Amino acid sequence: MTSSNIQSTLNFTSSTIISPPLPSVFELLAQERLTDLIRPCLRQIFKFLHEIRPLSNSLRILYKYKDEFILLIESIVQWLYLHFYSALIGEHFYGLKRTANHRLRSLIFSVFLPYVKLKLDSLHEQMSMNNNNNNNNNNRHTTFYMILQILPKIQVFIEGICWLYRISYAFGRIEYYSPELQLAGVKLTYAKDPSPVIPSSTNASRFFSIISQIISSGLFLVQFIEWWNNTNGSKKNSINANINPPLPTTVRTQSTIGKRQCPLCRQPCNVPTAVLGSGYVYCYTCISDYVKRYHRCPTTHQPINLGMLYPFLDNVNTSELYVITFLYSLIVFIIILPPSELASAGFSIQNIFSYFLVETEEISFIRYHIKRISIKYIIHSFLSLGYVFILLYYCDWSLGIINVFINLFTQTSIILRFILYICLLIPIITSLIVLQWHLNDCYMHPIVRQLRLFIQINNQQQEQTWHTVESSINTEFRRFDKFTCGTATSNVRCYVLDSWILKCSMYHVNIAQQSNVRVELVDAHDIHLQETNEEVSLSTQYLNIVIKSYDIRIKPFYIRLKANEYDDLRGKLQANIENVKNIVVRQSLSELFVTDFRRHVIQNPKYRLPPNQRDLDTCIGCLQTNANVKLVKNCDAPNIGRCQTCFCRPMWCLECLGKWFASRQDQARPDTWLQSTCPCPSCRSVFCILDISLVEF
Repeated sequence: MTSSNIQSTLNFTSSTIISPPLPSVFELLAQERLTDLIRPCLRQIFKFLHEIRPLSNSLRILYKYKDEFILLIESIVQWLYLHFYSALIGEHFYGLKRTANHRLRSLIFSVFLPYVKLKLDSLHEQMSMNNNNNNNNNNRHTTFYMILQILPKIQVFIEGICWLYRISYAFGRIEYYSPELQLAGVKLTYAKDPSPVIPSSTNASRFFSIISQIISSGLFLVQFIEWWNNTNGSKKNSINANINPPLPTTVRTQSTIGKRQCPLCRQPCNVPTAVLGSGYVYCYTCISDYVKRYHRCPTTHQPINLGMLYPFLDNVNTSELYVITFLYSLIVFIIILPPSELASAGFSIQNIFSYFLVETEEISFIRYHIKRISIKYIIHSFLSLGYVFILLYYCDWSLGIINVFINLFTQTSIILRFILYICLLIPIITSLIVLQWHLNDCYMHPIVRQLRLFIQINNQQQEQTWHTVESSINTEFRRFDKFTCGTATSNVRCYVLDSWILKCSMYHVNIAQQSNVRVELVDAHDIHLQETNEEVSLSTQYLNIVIKSYDIRIKPFYIRLKANEYDDLRGKLQANIENVKNIVVRQSLSELFVTDFRRHVIQNPKYRLPPNQRDLDTCIGCLQTNANVKLVKNCDAPNIGRCQTCFCRPMWCLECLGKWFASRQDQARPDTWLQSTCPCPSCRSVFCILDISLVEF
């Protein structure tokens, strides 16, 4: 038996859904390093020209504004490469290209943003050198100090995000190598045709090809020379490292041993506090009392104030604080977005606080989600308060609980203070908002405000309240024929009732009335699931459908569902789904098999009903059409093979029997379905596709 039709169908499906291979992370790191060599090479060229003729006014101006000229040259070069090759110079050298032709975005994120970063780094270095000269102006000194503290942290944060993208890309979690590529809306793939878009016979093409080869080869040569010099330098350093340095000539005295003692009380510093400007370290209580009385430094006698005292903790370092912050952020992320395994095991806010959620979703849908959203708002907002308690745990409690709180919120860095204030304000503001929601019979709750819109639309009578709409939704939600998409453990679920369309997300519930909406299919994309073998690839197509109400006060919302749920959704909706973009909704693998299954069954011998069985029953699978197939052994002789004779009367239609046949096969091997066997749904007699006969009178 041949299965060429379903095999060709599956091959066509797999060829249309398999995305092009993505380059490895090593190739992307190499092209990124090669692209970054343009700026230092151009900078060395400008420096060389300036050293040749230092008295030339034109070269002096050129060297003074070298960064701007480098920006201009690099922009032109990269724009030409993007125009002709759809890739930057380093990407083209390694045979890569960008999937989308967003030249302006690519130039902004690959050329202009590095220029801004270079200027910020030079500004930070200049302010660091001139920081000591600004002590006379307190406001200016405070501004400079804030900038000096913020810029490195922002740079470390951005670099951390870039490395998270690289690690996720290396493990196949995302398709974007860096956040710049995602913001630019492009992906890097292998270039199938590396030739430029201009005709090869023109002089411009030949000239640009030669210049491109020279630039790419030159950059690669510079990279090789830099690697060679670094290798030789490391060897020299390793040779010099074997020479032991001379022993220090200083002798440890009692004063050096007791260096960490406070100069005022001559005791070990409980909370070491440095004085900005002089650098001397005292106890916080000693130096704060001294400054309040004398307003000067006890060692240098320079005038200071309390704002120039910088306390720090001895028992916790910065790296440990970063690790604690990262671990707590990970715990918060798991609590807010628990994995499906934890949610199915009962680790969710709904299950933990089920005592407060007296109503269930099936019985009282609206009341359940009103309480669910309020509880999630409060619990998630109080998670930020836990970070404050972690920082308090590492403080020195010998000063007393009041002084610990005061020092934490007044004597720490401006960034940490800003974060702490936000962590305190979030639960307070959220609690006040939730309290306001539940006043006056939840009159200001977001769900109730939506329900009141439908009261104004449907009923102009003043005695009606939002409870009327609530009762209608609760009644229809209890019915078993509602359409549902989304798993029980997911944060987003959609329901289509007889008169209502509902979308439940983490903090919101969207409500629309079926008789007053327009439904439109706006997007479709495939998600690769698994590779069964070299020829067949399984994937799932997801559709994005927008629900737009004719009432402008009701915001539109999106429904995301699988392609195999599309027909069920259309059958439940009152309005037709508009497909303005002509998006092709791909059939499921089972539906593709049923099509090929029907073609093979039609070729089998027909089964003629006896004269006393002219009345066919309704198919017990779909209960819509009459049964039209009978299982008769046609593949071999009666006592040969696995197939058996079925004595059941016709009870199934062809489509339902085909779906039953597909459901009993190995889902990881769809190429073997036509050659396989299946038990009868009623008597469990084994049959193959040759044993299925259409009924004729």
